[in-house]
Amino acid sequence: MATYPVPNAYQALKKGAKNKGSTGSGGSYVFARPNNPSSVLVAWPKVPYEVEVYSPSSTEAASVAASPKLRPVS
Repeated sequence: MATYPVPNAYQALKKGAKNKGSTGSGGSYVFARPNNPSSVLVAWPKVPYEVEVYSPSSTEAASVAASPKLRPVS
């Protein structure tokens, strides 16, 4: 897992994903990269960073990214 500072991360991710992601837990936006589904990006509204969840298993990466246990720190 990695965290990257991204201004307006939620909107930036939606735009970069061309709205091909999905709504996740806590109002997050979740996007699995089509060319690398083992790398899933997550961003929340009004949070200035993006989280990358990586696992050799794309199923596990997607599960962790969608989990309510993954949430922004205030």
